Parts: sequence; structure tokens; C-alpha cells
Amino acid sequence: MAATAKTKKTAPAEPELAGEPSDRPARARRRVALPPWLVLTLMSAFWLLVAGAVWGIASIQSGCGFLDVAPSSDIMPWPQPCSPDATTPALVTIWFIAILLAGAFVVVFTMVRRRGTVLLIIAGVMLFVALIGVLATFTAASAQPPIIDYWPVEDVTP
Repeated sequence: MAATAKTKKTAPAEPELAGEPSDRPARARRRVALPPWLVLTLMSAFWLLVAGAVWGIASIQSGCGFLDVAPSSDIMPWPQPCSPDATTPALVTIWFIAILLAGAFVVVFTMVRRRGTVLLIIAGVMLFVALIGVLATFTAASAQPPIIDYWPVEDVTP
């Protein structure tokens, strides 16, 4: 009986609770995440969409459009000032989002830990900049430029 007790190995019922490693391989934790190339493709497509939208809104109004209907006589003796047009907020929006997109590229290719969190923050900032940029561009494009009408100056010399 003593010989059989030495050859018989008993394993604990719960190896995880006993603190001993089990013979089964450890289960790999699966992270559900988009692949980096897909994230960069989606962010680039968003940038192109916003750039097209704000530039389309900006082209509604031109800053000097009221000069096209000015009479051809000498009523306006010098070049007239142009009103602010909507291209400035459109270009600022496009450049801000392009800089954030470049930051996303840097994050994807350099970061390992917390990559998803940082990309999510960058995407949120891109969305916020796009919203503010579209509103600013639409506001600037819908503003009416002032019509400046100069009357001819009469010569009053004696």
C-alpha cells in the first residue's frame, strides 16, 4: 500500500485557487479594436469630407462680389475694400484638422500603450473642430458684404 501511495499523484481540485499553474495554456485576452490602417483611412476620409464641405460653403460668397455689378463710370475713384469672406475660417478649419490627422498618424506608428484612448481623443477633437469650423464658415458665408457707393467728388475750386 505504501508503494501505491507514492506512485499515485493527486492534483488539487482547483489549480487556480491553489496557486499552482495549470497545464492548460493561459487564455489570451482579446482586445476589440480597429486595425490602425482602418482608423487612419476613416480619419483621412473625414478630413476630406470636412474640407470639401467647408470649402463648398465658403464658395457661396465671394468677398468682392459686389464690385461685379458696379457701374463702369468713374463713380468709384479707387479700388474698393473687400469684405471678409468665408475662405479664412474654411482654411483654418482644414489646417487644424490636417494637423490633428498628422498627430493621429504619429500616434498610430509610435504609441503602443493607450493608443486607442489617444486616437479617440484626437477623433473627438477633430469632430469638435469640424463642427466649430462649419458653423464659422457658414456664418461668414451668409453675412452680407457692405455695399460701398462713392459719389463723384465735385470740384469746388473758385
